[in-house]
Amino acid sequence: MISGKFQLKTVRFSGGTSRGKGLGRQLIATALKRAWEIGMTRVELSVHANNTSAVALYRKMGFAEEGLARCVFLADGIYRDAIMMAMLRPADGLRVEGKELS
Repeated sequence: MISGKFQLKTVRFSGGTSRGKGLGRQLIATALKRAWEIGMTRVELSVHANNTSAVALYRKMGFAEEGLARCVFLADGIYRDAIMMAMLRPADGLRVEGKELS
């Protein structure tokens, strides 16, 4: 059986009054809930390596770092690295390489 994965794309708040109000957390929680409801088994994302607040939020929500992709984003003529992160669906009996995940 082939299961699906969901790639979380752009979540961006440009400072101002949007910051610190939990909007990003709400959007991500809603996307995760929907992904699990439709049967996705994995949600993945990439985030600018220097965006420490976003990395902290994703960790707090249960995402794990899976690696660093070098020179992925180009902004203002400067290449920036990306941290690759993912979360597996929290489900009893999910097996990966012969191991049960809990």
